[in-house]
Amino acid sequence: MIKLILERIKYAKLEAPVYRMKNITDTKEKKFVSAFLSTRTKDEVTLEVILRIYSNYKTIWGLNKDTIQNLIKPVAFYRVKANNLYRITQKYEDIPEDLESLLTMPGVGLKVAKVFLAELGKSYIGVDTHVHRIANRIGIVQTSNPEQTDRILNEIVEDKLKPEFNTHLVALGQTICKARKVNCSICPIRDICNYNLKTYEQYKHGKAGARGPLHPQHPL
Repeated sequence: MIKLILERIKYAKLEAPVYRMKNITDTKEKKFVSAFLSTRTKDEVTLEVILRIYSNYKTIWGLNKDTIQNLIKPVAFYRVKANNLYRITQKYEDIPEDLESLLTMPGVGLKVAKVFLAELGKSYIGVDTHVHRIANRIGIVQTSNPEQTDRILNEIVEDKLKPEFNTHLVALGQTICKARKVNCSICPIRDICNYNLKTYEQYKHGKAGARGPLHPQHPL
């Protein structure tokens, strides 16, 4: 079922910022910096910042802290992030490619590390509040917090599917399955999504407040 969900989202060719980000982060450093800056920041903003950095510099290694701060200024907590990025460039000659080493870096948490490693094609899933919300809404998991979701997804998702899991679920969340506005009528997985199936049943039985009709059967 998880493989089918990911394939449906992928072939829907959604115009999602996360896909545009993937297209421009074509080096290990870009993948790391984009993951690092993405916390509490919309992908549209992170995308703009990545383009600004690498249209002016080949690398952030060698830049002073003020320059880094000015380059990333639109992102959330840019002063803290600039300071941590500068410390990373001073301490590390290269970006580690294992989870344990990444987690020793200033400002790098589990989600950032796993998103970065997944972008390198390694078998990790970066779980943030968005992936947690969408995975529960679809019915892949039934959990109460991102930490539980992270643990269960790591157990039930095949290793070969893990690198693309975050990207496709985030893409769905950015375009169709938004937190406050869900557009089930154009969703590529609505016939296998718990939220839509439940909503359709509520509508059929005349439940107050139910949205519909959103019949689950549709051409894909």
